[in-house]
Amino acid sequence: HQTCHINFTTYDMQHSQDTINPYNGHCDIMLHAQDNPSNPGYHPFWYARVIGIYHCLA
Repeated sequence: HQTCHINFTTYDMQHSQDTINPYNGHCDIMLHAQDNPSNPGYHPFWYARVIGIYHCLA
């Protein structure tokens, strides 16, 4: 399976689901930055492109 399904709660308290798939147009993600706003060059979000999804049983 090369997709990742993510369940989350929206800003208006509704349940929703999104899919990340590195092999079509659904591979870009945005994350809340865990950075200090006083740092030079601060930006509230990190942007990334998912290039692979792996599964393991540990």
